[in-house]
Amino acid sequence: MTNKQTQFAAVIMFCVAAMFAFQDPLKGQEAGKSNPNSTAKTTLQTSDVMWQTISPEGSGFEALLPGEPRLVSREITLNPEEKSQLQMYIVALQNGKVNAVIAYHDVQEMPKNDKQRNEILDGGIAGTLLRLIPSTLVPWDANADADADEKAEKIDKQKIDGYLSRQFAYRGMQRGREIAGHSQLMLNGQRVFQISIIRTGKTAPDDALIKKFFSAFKLVPTDKKK
Repeated sequence: MTNKQTQFAAVIMFCVAAMFAFQDPLKGQEAGKSNPNSTAKTTLQTSDVMWQTISPEGSGFEALLPGEPRLVSREITLNPEEKSQLQMYIVALQNGKVNAVIAYHDVQEMPKNDKQRNEILDGGIAGTLLRLIPSTLVPWDANADADADEKAEKIDKQKIDGYLSRQFAYRGMQRGREIAGHSQLMLNGQRVFQISIIRTGKTAPDDALIKKFFSAFKLVPTDKKK
């Protein structure tokens, strides 16, 4: 892993860890709490949550979140000479067992070419998986059959709205708990975004909810007002 990948990996590791650190304080605040039967379901559907559009001033994105987000802000150290402010918008569902997250931070140096941009994005994938022992990439489509699982390309590197990106799904173990996640990394100038749905319980968000959450995320000029 290159130095730039290692730096960004540390950031993504912090993001994943924060999901678990903030589970307990978010209990009882999850979207969909008005549905008394939601915890008994094996699939979390789009109709189980109350969608909310956000476009925080200066953030550079607009998104549709499955509930009221909690903003978590932390100063992080990428290396002895570089610090950055990490912003995370977290929506806890199912008593914190399912989390929808939008996180971003700025790297110190503007990437000069696609090679450097790709290093940053690939470092984000490495950092996500590094936190989980063991871990594995899995097909984005949870309904893929066994043959498809072996043949499928596990990382989607297509551009989204002209921006370099990575889409990947994974599962693994952390602190004795099985987790599964879908993540999308995007880079706009010096700003790196990670959009994720992570679950630690048995209730999984259905494909329609995942698609709605990820497809609604857009990068916008940072001077756009709310």
